[in-house]
Formats: sequence, C-alpha cells, structure tokens
Amino acid sequence: MSNVINISINPEEIKKVILENIMSTFIPVDISSSKNELGNINSEEACKLLDIGSKALTNLIDSGILKPIQMGNGFKFSLWQIKEFQRDYAGYRLVSYIDCVNARKEVENKKNALALRSQK
Repeated sequence: MSNVINISINPEEIKKVILENIMSTFIPVDISSSKNELGNINSEEACKLLDIGSKALTNLIDSGILKPIQMGNGFKFSLWQIKEFQRDYAGYRLVSYIDCVNARKEVENKKNALALRSQK
C-alpha cells in the first residue's frame, strides 16, 4: 500500500519569493536579464552600467581602478568588480586620469590601513 502525498503550490507565492530574491541582488541598470553577479559585461555594457563614456572607462582601466579581462574580441568586466568599484569609490572625483590615479592611491591606502588594524 502506498501513501499519496498531495502538495499544493501557490504560483503567486512562488513568483513573490523569486522576485524578492532577484531584487535583492539586482544592479539597477537595464542590462541583459541573463547576467548575474558572477557574470561578465563588455566595455559598452560597462559604460552603460556606469553611465560614463568610453574615455572615462579608459581612465578607470589605465589608472588600475578597473581590471578587465581580455576575452574573445574585447574586454570583459565582472559584475562583482563593478559593484566593488561603486562601493569603494563612492564620493570620489574621477573626472580625469590624474583624478583616477589619486583616488586609487587613496582607496588602496585606506584598505591597507584597515588590513593592518585587523591584524593587531
């Protein structure tokens, strides 16, 4: 004799849970919905995501703030790196290459100071 188990699934509740999980990791930009936090975006998408031009993106790369990966026929940027950049450089002036270099040095100094404090 077998036991039958009936499971009732509420599709609206499932939609709600899925949407809450998606929204909690969402980067508020209109990029392909197939991208996730571990995904990569190309240079054009990075410019769109950051709302900057190609010259500003070049400054971020040349100054060492962003470190793209050369893949296929262009550069790819990981979404986690973009999020980290937005967190670390919030409030900094990044208008020119010199601004970017100075900001990178300042952020690196702050990170090094925090690392030294945590070792004590």
